[in-house]
Amino acid sequence: MKEESQPKDDVVNWLFLKDGMRQLSFTYKLEAPLEAKYNNPFLAKLSFLVEDAMKSFHLNHIYEVMRGQEDIGTIKLISIIK
Repeated sequence: MKEESQPKDDVVNWLFLKDGMRQLSFTYKLEAPLEAKYNNPFLAKLSFLVEDAMKSFHLNHIYEVMRGQEDIGTIKLISIIK
């Protein structure tokens, strides 16, 4: 991505949450797209594509986020909406 690009500019909204050797795919929607900046925490709602995926993940734990095989950052799960 270009140096001046921001999360709102990313056309890919399908990523992977990595936990050890496991990767679960999810889509996301930014809570405040105009305020979200790379290298700063921002809020997003995640939708996992596998039912019951969250049973093995823990709140307030930090997980790697991948775009394909590329490590693009981390995510901290802060709540679950059913």
